[in-house]
Amino acid sequence: IENDGTEPLEIFSISHASCCSIFDYILEQDIIESCERTSLTISFDPINSLGDLKELAFINSNDPEHPRIPVYIQAKVFAPLVIIPRRCVFSNPDKEQDHRTLIMKMNKNEELALSNIKASSEALRVEIIPIEKDFLLNVFLDRRKLPSGEKKQNLYLILFLDSSIESKEVKIPVIVNP
Repeated sequence: IENDGTEPLEIFSISHASCCSIFDYILEQDIIESCERTSLTISFDPINSLGDLKELAFINSNDPEHPRIPVYIQAKVFAPLVIIPRRCVFSNPDKEQDHRTLIMKMNKNEELALSNIKASSEALRVEIIPIEKDFLLNVFLDRRKLPSGEKKQNLYLILFLDSSIESKEVKIPVIVNP
């Protein structure tokens, strides 16, 4: 934002017109002296939107001629490469052996592969079942093999994902309620 006026420009707020996204901004400074400029970064998370997206934001200031300036934002939103479960929870302490099934959805338009999966403890075992490009992860827990102190934390699965562009490791926390 550049102030080409003769008086200091005060930015009161940045607002947006859409109810379909989560909106945030970072304004380097809110008072801009004459002939100076500052940086404005606007970010938004388009909830459940794919494809071409247009957003409208407003700079609200003390400018007497233009107190509300529109800012038009255009973006192309792509589907995520993979949708990974956030955690795996075992909540039945009465079972010595327990099982959970997690679903991992892969973007059909991307070449992405689950190349390997490891567990952080011998108490966990994972079975991978491919379904087209998606995967079911059957996670088995043997509570008898849990070392003391490991009952609530430090358990996770590590997924190794490969694409033509990059390789990536993703951790899924495993929560075991005592």
